[in-house]
Amino acid sequence: MMRWKMSPKETGLRSIGARPRSHNLYLDGEEIATVYPNGGGWSRKQDGWYWVVVEAKGIPYMNTCNDPVPTVQEAKEAVKAYLKTHMLAGIPK
Repeated sequence: MMRWKMSPKETGLRSIGARPRSHNLYLDGEEIATVYPNGGGWSRKQDGWYWVVVEAKGIPYMNTCNDPVPTVQEAKEAVKAYLKTHMLAGIPK
């Protein structure tokens, strides 16, 4: 089963100027992909979202940090499309 979980919120002083939280995709309890904000917080203006797929379960590694998309939803859809090309079943719609 696949499911998305947001990373925990920053707390205390770290929460001041924190960037948006990342979104982690789990397959059968194992993290296989993460969608990250490209910038944000104190570091710089946020200008999109990128994703990283770890090499696991026969899925090759992929990092799109050089080609961010405008919204988190678009990044999540891109992850699903990438995984569909490397897996036969189990991708949620």
